[in-house]
Amino acid sequence: MRNNLKLNALLLGSALCMPASSLADKIKQPAQPRDELAQVAKINFVGALLSTPCSLAVDSQEQQVNLGSISSGHFRNQGDRSQQVRFTLRFQDCLMGAHSYRDGVNSTHTAEDSAWLSGEQTVAFSFTGVADDNNSGLLKLNGASGVGVRLKDARDVDIPLNQSLNNAFLTPGDNTLNFSASLESTQKYVQADYIDAIVNINVYYF
Repeated sequence: MRNNLKLNALLLGSALCMPASSLADKIKQPAQPRDELAQVAKINFVGALLSTPCSLAVDSQEQQVNLGSISSGHFRNQGDRSQQVRFTLRFQDCLMGAHSYRDGVNSTHTAEDSAWLSGEQTVAFSFTGVADDNNSGLLKLNGASGVGVRLKDARDVDIPLNQSLNNAFLTPGDNTLNFSASLESTQKYVQADYIDAIVNINVYYF
């Protein structure tokens, strides 16, 4: 056992005392690059940073408008209407408009709603749904017959179905646009029943 220990010590001592030139010979030298043209990899990054003009508020994206419980006796003649019920569309974080809608126009609103003050944003709508069989300007109901839903904008102007509406103007920040709905008889006699109808509102930014 003692001899082995001494042998190990001698070998260790020999390694520690090995000349520097001998150590250098034993160290593997790093490989040198060849005299050749290096290869190059090229990566092209693409994409887009989009600017959203406005954000339609969550509570405006899906709504239930209660037209109320209305007696059929309210409708005596074709064209009779119930009381209007208001509903709104809320827009949040609207950006500032860049320029006027028509080239060269930088003034107040025109009668055709085709120009606006610089800094405003514009939005257009289309209300899409099934039109009433007797009056294409009304939204068809499920349930009660002889009546349909009349839609109007904030200026009390009728909203046609499945057509593009005139532009509305949005200022930077938050905006609320008002609309209304009412029942309108399409014939002299109506049949009482539940009331159910759906309209989809498409929003287009400019």
